[in-house]
Amino acid sequence: MALSPETAALMAEFAKSEGVPLEQMSVAEARKLSRDLTSLGLPAVPVARSEDVTLPVDGASIMVRVLTPLSAPRGVLLFVHGGGWVIGSVDEWTALGTRLAAATQCIVVLPEYRLAPEHRFPVPVDDCWVALQWAARTYDLPLLVGGDSAGGNLAAVLALRARDQGAPRLAGQCLIYPVTDYEPARPSFVAADNQQILTAAGMLWFWQHYVEAPDGRYHADASPLRAGSLAGLPPTYLLTAEHDVLRDEGRAFGAALSGQGNDLVHEDFTGETHGFLTLGNALPAAGRAIDRIGAWSRQVLGAPQ
Repeated sequence: MALSPETAALMAEFAKSEGVPLEQMSVAEARKLSRDLTSLGLPAVPVARSEDVTLPVDGASIMVRVLTPLSAPRGVLLFVHGGGWVIGSVDEWTALGTRLAAATQCIVVLPEYRLAPEHRFPVPVDDCWVALQWAARTYDLPLLVGGDSAGGNLAAVLALRARDQGAPRLAGQCLIYPVTDYEPARPSFVAADNQQILTAAGMLWFWQHYVEAPDGRYHADASPLRAGSLAGLPPTYLLTAEHDVLRDEGRAFGAALSGQGNDLVHEDFTGETHGFLTLGNALPAAGRAIDRIGAWSRQVLGAPQ
């Protein structure tokens, strides 16, 4: 299927900007671009409370932003922002966080994990693990993890670590077009029709900043599809996009999850490309995706629909 009309129009607008490709940018330039794109996201919706909490991590500290929904919370969703482990921030993802809080009826916790290349693998994983443990200690509510893109990668790794360590117990994981495996030869990675917001060259740029040595990219904490086993993981909502360089690795992760006995809901958004969830002012599919995430989470938590 071709790109959706809205996505095609947005790609045409991006093409007019004559900006340099991501892989030719400095890290500072890429981070500025990420901040500039925030205006294309859906606006925030009201929450009962927004609070920033500082957590100690390995001789430093990180902030987590806690968004409490207007309705009585049914659970806690630790949601990890995307951006290839290099760009993005809690501020840029807060509006989406408020919408996830409303849709899921969960307290949403957004961790400001430290970014590469200043803090390479496995620092982002370890930062998010500290945030997850804090959420488990702080709230007597069912706990879910989730994230988009590189955030989906980190969420999947957190779920594996929680399984292996026996705690915290997770009620579900929500993975939005996640990075699951370093394998640049997959058909979706090289397909010309998929070189849209995220290109193959751009994804390799992210990998180079996150895990500099190629062999390290095959570690299960970087490529969770390569974990020795995916059995015993919590119920999973997996979203992939048809025209995404990461589509095939997301589908492979879903097939491995279901093949090893896990409960999986997998939805492939036809006509869409990577990153659409944070571009809801231009791409209506973002609103539909938030609704689907909300419906899945409420079902997992046993909350009223």
